[in-house]
Amino acid sequence: MAKLITGDCTVSALPKAGELAVVLEHEELEIESQPGFNVAFWAFNTQKPPFNDVRVRRALAHAVDRENILRAVYQKTAVAATGMLPPMSWAYSENKSIIEFNPEKAKQLLEQAGVDNLTVDIWAMPVARIYNPNAHKTAELIQADLANIGVKVNIISYGWSVFNQKLSHRNYDSVLIGWNADNSDPDNFFTPILSCASVASNSNRSRWCSPEFDNILAMARATTSRGERKMLYQQAEAMFAQQLPMLPFAHATRLAFKHKKVKQSWLTPFGGISFSGNNNTDKSDADTEAEQ
Repeated sequence: MAKLITGDCTVSALPKAGELAVVLEHEELEIESQPGFNVAFWAFNTQKPPFNDVRVRRALAHAVDRENILRAVYQKTAVAATGMLPPMSWAYSENKSIIEFNPEKAKQLLEQAGVDNLTVDIWAMPVARIYNPNAHKTAELIQADLANIGVKVNIISYGWSVFNQKLSHRNYDSVLIGWNADNSDPDNFFTPILSCASVASNSNRSRWCSPEFDNILAMARATTSRGERKMLYQQAEAMFAQQLPMLPFAHATRLAFKHKKVKQSWLTPFGGISFSGNNNTDKSDADTEAEQ
């Protein structure tokens, strides 16, 4: 930010949400934003007791105040997730919240499951990502919420390479992580991170495998009808919401800060900044091209 203000650089590619107010104080700077094809989530290891019990997963999810996470971590630079698909996906439907904040319901579900004195390890990413700028702070907020229902939380973190290596050993309770899609097809939010095949490839952090869910995804991939595909992906969202192997909480907005003199740049939905284009193309033309 200091280099941007002094002119040592002209574009800040991965700014912090807390720096928004600083940019607004400088007339020569501007904020560029783009809704992102991403989702941040808290994944439960569904192959490890007691997280193999859907009542326990739903109890923990009911205890989390996701709106508080949006306020404290994202600072108005994200929208609440109602499922896996972000609002800019053509298969998105305005579902109700995937699960409401209800600590009393959480306590009831834990009692029904016969679980008490529960301790949960939350593995938090040690690095900032577009979908979650501060996983450790997110974990701290969840830790405080779960304390209100009598659940103790240990926050675990390692260096990035060690973190990834230990995740592959699959002995964690839960992990705060997310997904940034590399294309706009809705399948990219399901097959790579929720299918049975993705369990074996270690990209399915919940380790949840449902042949019925896989069959829905296969049918969606097999048809070229967008209407049919949207209906099938909504079925997948409904099954996901019922089983809740992960708790999605945010779709983050992509941000960049830059000097107003920079005309040939725009954010792409999947990551990165494009500096391509004809020098005679103004910003509005570039934005239109990016949207197409």
